[in-house]
Amino acid sequence: MQLQIFNHKDLGRIRVIGSNDNPLFCLRDICEVLGLESVNKVA
Repeated sequence: MQLQIFNHKDLGRIRVIGSNDNPLFCLRDICEVLGLESVNKVA
């Protein structure tokens, strides 16, 4: 597994680890994209 960082001009940075069949997205990054302030309320 290797950490990959995707940078998008509108969405910002999203960290992903895993494989093409099973990607694992960083919850904090996804919450930021969605405008959610508290990761603890999502997990």
